[in-house]
Amino acid sequence: MTSSVSWWLATARWTRKLASAAIAAVCCVSCINEYPADTEDLFRTRGVDLALQISLLEDADKEGETLPEVEKMHDLRVIITRMENGKEYVEYNRYIDFGTQREYRYGYLRDNRLVFRVTAPETKHIYLFANSEPLFDGIEHVDPEHGNYGVRHPKPQGAAEKAPDEYEAMDASEYINQLRELTFTQDQLDGFVKDENANGIPMSAEYDVTVTPGNTGISDFCVFEALIVRACNKITFTYINDRMLGDIVVTDWTLQNTAVTSWLLPRVPANDETNKSLFGAGTKYEGDWIAWYSDHIGSGGHAEELNFEVPEGPDVVPQPFSASYDGSAKVTEPREETVTGLCVPQKKISERAPTPVEDKATYYFLESRCISEETGQQQSYFIGFNTLEYNTTPTTDVDEVQHYWNNKRIYPSGAEAYHLDQVKTLLRDTHVKITATFADMGQVNLDVSILNWKPRDPVEGQLKSE
Repeated sequence: MTSSVSWWLATARWTRKLASAAIAAVCCVSCINEYPADTEDLFRTRGVDLALQISLLEDADKEGETLPEVEKMHDLRVIITRMENGKEYVEYNRYIDFGTQREYRYGYLRDNRLVFRVTAPETKHIYLFANSEPLFDGIEHVDPEHGNYGVRHPKPQGAAEKAPDEYEAMDASEYINQLRELTFTQDQLDGFVKDENANGIPMSAEYDVTVTPGNTGISDFCVFEALIVRACNKITFTYINDRMLGDIVVTDWTLQNTAVTSWLLPRVPANDETNKSLFGAGTKYEGDWIAWYSDHIGSGGHAEELNFEVPEGPDVVPQPFSASYDGSAKVTEPREETVTGLCVPQKKISERAPTPVEDKATYYFLESRCISEETGQQQSYFIGFNTLEYNTTPTTDVDEVQHYWNNKRIYPSGAEAYHLDQVKTLLRDTHVKITATFADMGQVNLDVSILNWKPRDPVEGQLKSE
């Protein structure tokens, strides 16, 4: 038997000593052992340990890798609910702060707080929120483990004799609806990734899980493997100056048609006709769009087929997303001067090719869906660059200092911006990488790549007991 959980149970006794939080690209649970019908009451009586294995939708958060802190999962809120008679009840609402002391095994984060005692066989709904606590401000969490009982719950140990054996179930649908309606803005995202004590990028996911005992080969354990998705996109740049007309200084760039507000939980409607054909009932994904997405990008595809929703309304129309280069740059060709911006040196005569200049910064922006007015279907995005170039007739300021690097130029010239034909969608967790080559004056050639964060391969091995 091969399993991505083998390391996780390798040192476990047949008791509760579990560590969790590994990764697999498959987000489903299958039963390895077949149990007779009369075991159902037994499991309902003694319960089953549901062990969650959570990881990011990419091969990054590993020991020894240089992953930016803002892209790591610093904390996690796990909410487990069940539906009963059309109402939703919270069974667990557990907040886990991973802190700075992280334990890894085979490159995967492990934490035994991701084990939950539940009844089985039964279907649960699981909500995952990472780096999202500031967005819950003003929301009172239904949390049975800390005395806010939103579901039937055993009498707490040490409670007074008059305490009931069970607390009355409370419908948590209103609470869950609050979570579903949570949004955040580009300004909030900027704060999460730029502040000195950065919170990190908000992440989220949700799953339906049928708790099936024995899918690890151990009768009272059920393991569910899930991917959590970053709730934003990122863009990175490399510049090349392919001219012999002097250095170029990039002062700023602007990406047109990006969103100003985003849902915290992804909205990928399962009842959409296109989505049904991709991951709906009857496909191997059975309604799990994240599993489809994981497989799709793992095979080199993108997600332009996938339909998703973004907040709509007069206050959330698409806006430009831009950044300026505010640092000092020393330019040398054809005249030395210090200016503000990012210097892209001209190609030297001795060089076969110009030297690329990588922008070391990573820019994070919201999931966006701007539909072209022309087609009414395709998403449409544009980008433009502002530069300073050498001025052969320098100006003189009030201090009588001559400035030679003040010739402003827009790339591309004669157009509002460059249409990013290669960017078919800006579904969350997309990485847009742009290499901009400045050619003739006002002309820029763009090499645009869509890089997806890909899931890890499962760890091979055998389950063992001690």
